[in-house]
Amino acid sequence: MQELYPWIEGKYSLIPDEDPWMWDEEPWAQYEDTWVQDQEPFDSRDWRGIKRDLVYLIGWQVVASVIIYNAPEKYSNWHRTEKDELGWEQWAENVTDPVWDDDHWAVNYVLHPYWGAGYYIRGRERGFSKRDSFWVAVVFSSIYEFGIESFMEKPSIQDLIVTPVVGTAIGVYFEKVRNRIRSQPEPPSGWDKFKLGLTDPFGALNRGVNRLFGIEEFAEPQAMVNVRFLQDRKHDVDGLQLTFEYRW
Repeated sequence: MQELYPWIEGKYSLIPDEDPWMWDEEPWAQYEDTWVQDQEPFDSRDWRGIKRDLVYLIGWQVVASVIIYNAPEKYSNWHRTEKDELGWEQWAENVTDPVWDDDHWAVNYVLHPYWGAGYYIRGRERGFSKRDSFWVAVVFSSIYEFGIESFMEKPSIQDLIVTPVVGTAIGVYFEKVRNRIRSQPEPPSGWDKFKLGLTDPFGALNRGVNRLFGIEEFAEPQAMVNVRFLQDRKHDVDGLQLTFEYRW
């Protein structure tokens, strides 16, 4: 007769109950032949969520562009003649000629890296790996530079580099801050909530819009089933390890 024994948290194995050596610190260490019979790894990435984040990013860019367009010239640094030339021809000309811009250093090396960190955190919050989240920052930054902004000015070469690269480095630190807050046993304080919003600016803005319009946030559940057939020639025993992992 066989029974279902817990092996590791979330993992269960079917093995004969008459073998006490099963309860050693490493129960499967004595198995000579172990192989994976069937495995279906799950994709933890929330693609629908990251697409929604991208739509919101474009929306925020449109809002910012409208504000800049209607702002006085002394604040926007956008001349009337440039506004008159606004159109698809201007966009097509700009996207084919990226330049090294002369924006203020704080814009290029403080503000843009901060936005890049926000892109990275969006990827991590959507279940993407650290490497994939870097590419999320690259894609978001490129869409920003070659998208709406190119109607107004040429893409910035240093922004295309600094935003995702330095932004990812900052985002890794932001992630550590967020993990420390979330690992606390007590509920987050007001200051903790402020830091969570500060380290995920786009997430905070997007959630605010969702609440305003009654849009429900979603996360697609994913699961992985892993079946391992094991054989121990020494004890002439077969085993079956069934692993089920899920996240939501």
